[in-house]
Amino acid sequence: MRNVTIIGGGVVGITTALHLQRMGHHTTVVTHLNPLDHIAEPTIPQFASLYPAALVVPHSVEMKNLHAVFEMSQKIFAQLSSDGRTGVRWQRHYEITATPNGALPDYSDLLRDYRPYDGSLDEIGFEEAIGRKLHGWSALCLFVETPRYLRHLYREYAEVGGNVVIRRLGSNDVPSLDADVIVNCTGLWARELCNDPHVHAIRGYLVRVLDAPFPVLPHGENFSYNYKPPDSEYLYDVYFFPRSDGWLLGGSRENSDTDGAEPWTFPDHHQKMVDGVPEPVLTINRTILKHATRTTDIADLQRRSFYGYRPGRRGGVRLELAEEFGRPVIHNYGHGGGGVCLSWGCADIVGRLVEEL
Repeated sequence: MRNVTIIGGGVVGITTALHLQRMGHHTTVVTHLNPLDHIAEPTIPQFASLYPAALVVPHSVEMKNLHAVFEMSQKIFAQLSSDGRTGVRWQRHYEITATPNGALPDYSDLLRDYRPYDGSLDEIGFEEAIGRKLHGWSALCLFVETPRYLRHLYREYAEVGGNVVIRRLGSNDVPSLDADVIVNCTGLWARELCNDPHVHAIRGYLVRVLDAPFPVLPHGENFSYNYKPPDSEYLYDVYFFPRSDGWLLGGSRENSDTDGAEPWTFPDHHQKMVDGVPEPVLTINRTILKHATRTTDIADLQRRSFYGYRPGRRGGVRLELAEEFGRPVIHNYGHGGGGVCLSWGCADIVGRLVEEL
C-alpha cells in the first residue's frame, strides 16, 4: 500500500484518486477549490471540470495509445450507465460536417451501432435544415451529465475512505507533502507547478438554455450532435447536448498564445458576438433545433452564456512517471477536451505505474 497525494480535484484528479483508493492505496486529494461548491453555476473559467457537456468521445485531445485508453474508459462508463444516480447514459450522437471526404474516426470500432452518415436515414433532418449535402457519422455514445457525475465521484470517494483537503499549493509547497507518491492532475496549473511551458488554455463558449424540453427522435431515442460548418461560416463546430437541467450549446476551441502568461490571450478572429457568445453558436443551433423539434425556438427560452478553459498541452497528454520533489511523481494532465472521456483509462495507467514502483 502506498501513501498517494493527488494534486487537483477536477474529474481527472478525483477519478484517479477513487481508482487508487479502490486498489488499496491510502489517498488524499489536495485541491484549491471544491468543485461541488461551484458545479451548479460555473463561475471559474480555469476549473475545466465545471463546464463539460460531456460526450464520451475523444474530441480535441492528442495522446499516445489513445485507442486503448478510450476503450478502457468507455468500458467503465458503460458500467456506470446502468446506475441512474451517476448521470451517465447512452444516446444517439451525430458528428456532421459540411466538408466532403472528411476523416472518419479511427476509434469507430469502439462505438456502438456506428453508421457513416446518410442523409436518407437522418431523422433529425440536418440536410433539410441547413440546406446542403453533409457528411460524417452517427453512433450510440455515452454521455455524462457533469453536475450529477462529479457529485457521484466525490460521494463514492468518501465512501471508500478517501480524503479531500482544500488548499492552494505552489511548487514550493509540494516537497513538504506527506506522500510516497504524488500524482499531478492540475490541468492548467501544471505550468506553474512543474514549469511545463507546453501548457496552454483552450477557450470554449457555452450557452445553457434553461427549462428546455428534453428532445427525442421519433422512435423515442435521445440525441445530440456536433456540426462543423464551412470555415467561411464559422471556424469551429457547433454542438448540442441535452441535460436534465436544460440544453447545453457550444462551441469553440480557441487556442491561447503559448507563452504561458495569464490572463490568457487569444487571437482575434473578428467573430461577431451575440449575448456573450459567437453568433453562429446561437444561429446555427437555432436553425437545426427548430427544425428537429418542429416547435422549440431557443430565441423564446431563457439562456445563460459563459466560457471556460480546457487545459491544452502542445505534444498532447502528459501521462508518465518522473522523479521530482524528491520522490516519484506521476503526471496526468493536458487532456484538452478529453478529460472526462479519458479519465478512467488514464487512472488505470496511473494505477499500474504506482504498482510498478
